[in-house]
Amino acid sequence: STLDDLVIIGNDIFNAGNTDYQYALVPLLNNIEGGYSITEAHSDFNGIFLLEKDRIYGTILDTKCDNSRNHSVIIQPSLYNKYPRAIYNALYNYESGTAEGFFCRYDVNNCIYYPQDSTDYRRDFVNFLTDHKPKILKTFDGRIWLINISADSIQETEDGHYEHRLTSFSWTETGDCNDEQDLYDADLIDVDSAYWS
Repeated sequence: STLDDLVIIGNDIFNAGNTDYQYALVPLLNNIEGGYSITEAHSDFNGIFLLEKDRIYGTILDTKCDNSRNHSVIIQPSLYNKYPRAIYNALYNYESGTAEGFFCRYDVNNCIYYPQDSTDYRRDFVNFLTDHKPKILKTFDGRIWLINISADSIQETEDGHYEHRLTSFSWTETGDCNDEQDLYDADLIDVDSAYWS
């Protein structure tokens, strides 16, 4: 009978870090929208995360994520001009980069890391990276991308001790992580186009 009777709890795993969001509950009756019930939430986490629809890997240990912007331009010198001309023959404009971290088994309930017992965990993580599926990569500071892992780019390196192994990989942005069509095509959401904004 009141809004206090209605409690909805859910995890929105594709939220960017350090970002404010609004959620609206919209009742529909005969395809007519009723009054909105709006709540706000602040998304906040540490480290970096890689996500598919049903799988998540993340770490706060020794993280690094570099990115660069790629776009199409040809610098063409001309015969009688001092300066060359910039020619844009394509529309592509995307980011790519590298990410690195110390991924190891973690007990969430007791807040304990198990680097000495993480060989299988890292093997599963590398299999996750090479499963040919698009992923969401997000960092604590609000950067977020829809990516694919670049070929032959995954490396594990020992950092001072055999149990301290850093995993790094290269990635390429392959869609817009805020676009429902791109998320649906990447099999990251299963909400069909009738409900897209």
